[in-house]
Amino acid sequence: MAYVREKRVPGKGGKVYRYYQLVEGRRVGGKVRQHVIKHLGRFNSVEEARASLTVTDSAPVPSAVPKTERHDEGEIRKKIKRVRAAALRRRHKVDDAMVVAYRKGVKLTDEEWELVGEIEDEIERLTMMADELRVELERRRQSASSQL
Repeated sequence: MAYVREKRVPGKGGKVYRYYQLVEGRRVGGKVRQHVIKHLGRFNSVEEARASLTVTDSAPVPSAVPKTERHDEGEIRKKIKRVRAAALRRRHKVDDAMVVAYRKGVKLTDEEWELVGEIEDEIERLTMMADELRVELERRRQSASSQL
């Protein structure tokens, strides 16, 4: 289960900056470790940080979408949201990395460009998967309305 934690970072002149992160506990080597899902940014309180979250922020990344015939419409809609959110998270990670590299004047190597291309392909695959689920949902709705 994901939750919001506060991260305090000391600044110049003794000032302390408070950042918030969406994290989840994962068992690694027999111990529970916190894994950062998303950096939320600076807020005045944990309540403000929680309020900034959207429904898809804490949704797990789908590893595979089961056959749609086995799911009702609600389950299909949930899968569509999760797949689109996964694609969006990957898009943001690539964009953020590119901005950082540009600002620091770092040129990407061929291997790094290859990795970016693989992530772009995965984003495309996830987007197509969400579109296929949307078509399946529409087909089911039309089939249900024609039976009435």
